Amino acid sequence: MSTPQEHAPQEHECPHCGTPLQEGQQWCLSCGACEPGSLGDRPNWRPLTVLALTAAILAAGAAVAVAAAIKERNASPAAGNTLALAPATTPATTAPPATVPPAGTTGTGGASSGTPSTTAKKGSNLLFPPSSTKPPKVTAPTPTPKTSTGSSGESNGSAGESNGAENATKTTPAKSKTTETGSSTTTGSEGASGKSEQPSPILLDTNAASTYNPYNYPASSFGDPELAIDGEPSTEWTAQVQAHSFPNMAEGLLIDMREANKLGGVELRTPTKGLVVQVYGANGSKAPTTITEPGWTLLSGSHTLKKTVTHVKLRTEGHAFRWLLVWLVKAPASAQGTPTAPGRVALAEVALYPPSS
Repeated sequence: MSTPQEHAPQEHECPHCGTPLQEGQQWCLSCGACEPGSLGDRPNWRPLTVLALTAAILAAGAAVAVAAAIKERNASPAAGNTLALAPATTPATTAPPATVPPAGTTGTGGASSGTPSTTAKKGSNLLFPPSSTKPPKVTAPTPTPKTSTGSSGESNGSAGESNGAENATKTTPAKSKTTETGSSTTTGSEGASGKSEQPSPILLDTNAASTYNPYNYPASSFGDPELAIDGEPSTEWTAQVQAHSFPNMAEGLLIDMREANKLGGVELRTPTKGLVVQVYGANGSKAPTTITEPGWTLLSGSHTLKKTVTHVKLRTEGHAFRWLLVWLVKAPASAQGTPTAPGRVALAEVALYPPSS
């Protein structure tokens, strides 16, 4: 027969808060904790959780890397800054160097600038330049003009062989211009070098010219002397031919330069072809009154003016003169005239030049 102690319910306490628990009671009504061993043996899930989290992180990283690679590959390469890269197994080749056309030749696009060095973008295998990219142009040097037909050049580029354009430079042949200078003739050239330069004439006052009349012929026998230095070839100074002394004459055109100047030549323009003249120089405040006075210095011999314009070279030996006289020596036969209509000679323009440098 069992004792009351054997059938009495066994009491135990909650291991967490110490509250008495009835037999078979697995949960504490005070703190809610369960009695150890009431739920059975539980497996250890911690290692599996760590592995699952690691796998999720790796998968997320791989997805981000793939998305970045796709975005970078779809980006358009910079125009003219990329180049198709050969596979690793293909040996690198070098394009032939560009051939610059020689002087005087203009190429037509056959020159090559070689292969530029370009680094491909990360994440791509082969990059091709846009179809609008053109090879750089090679500018030929400016051809030097020649007096003969230019030569045609030939230039070879990487794309093939092209013929340069033929450049021909023609020059106008020089023209010869002849000017009579008294008894001698000089020839100048015109063309590519232009006209030969000569010194500018000496500037004269408008009243620098006067009629030199040592034998006191009537004033009506002469024209206005200022017309011979006014720069107008259409105006002229005239002198009447004396019937009693024809063809000899004894008058002239006197020019006062106000101060002594070194002279190299005198240019005479006349409509009276065949007129014979001499040129004299003098110094002093007044010109000598007669042609025979020692104050005059003969600067040229007798010159026959056969052309409309004649340049007479003067023999001054480096001396300077204030007064210059164009002395009329002899009239041409065409200026003889008649008793009722006396003949005349004329000087349209007289210009004085310094010595040429």
